[in-house]
Amino acid sequence: MLSAYTFGGDTRQIQVRVDRNKLAAYGLNIIAIRKAIDSANFNHGGGALISGASQVEVEINNEFEEPQTVQRLEALPIGHQGSRIVYLRDVAQVLDTHAALVGNFYYNGKPAIWLGVQGEGKGNYLALTQHAKKLARLLVREYPGLKVQTVFDQAFYIHLNDGNALHEFIMAVVLASLVILLFLGELGGTVIAAAVLPSAVAFGFFLVYA
Repeated sequence: MLSAYTFGGDTRQIQVRVDRNKLAAYGLNIIAIRKAIDSANFNHGGGALISGASQVEVEINNEFEEPQTVQRLEALPIGHQGSRIVYLRDVAQVLDTHAALVGNFYYNGKPAIWLGVQGEGKGNYLALTQHAKKLARLLVREYPGLKVQTVFDQAFYIHLNDGNALHEFIMAVVLASLVILLFLGELGGTVIAAAVLPSAVAFGFFLVYA
């Protein structure tokens, strides 16, 4: 598999909404918060800084495996005011929410999430398709209520092309055998030629793609 991508649905995001007035009252700035978040022992780093009229949002966009992420951020020391330690909760609100939507995907008129799987250029699309469907069944079992529907399957067209190619090949062998029969006028020679023809064609493809 080369890549997998999604479109639609909500993306989980931790937002730190900083109150500018409280921050100024402690003699601190937004850079101190950004450095504290980036230097903390989290599995995810700080994202974009969004400035508003009275607040600044620090977005953290990576993975969130720890269940206590919000509490850990709220208890994060960001500086001092005299002998007092200033924590992030003193100047900001930490929210476990989702990022702003950049697009929606609908299937049969209902909101859905598009999951695309792209194979390598010379990869086995049939094997990739079977593996993707197997993973989809595992997800459905793991998350009750989840529905997975195949919208587009390249393997279908591969099977269709294979079937058409086989049909055309059989027709070509039959027609070639009839032509040989007309020229030779002998059934035995025609049968031998018809038996050799598929092997000759296969050998030709081998020489082309070898």
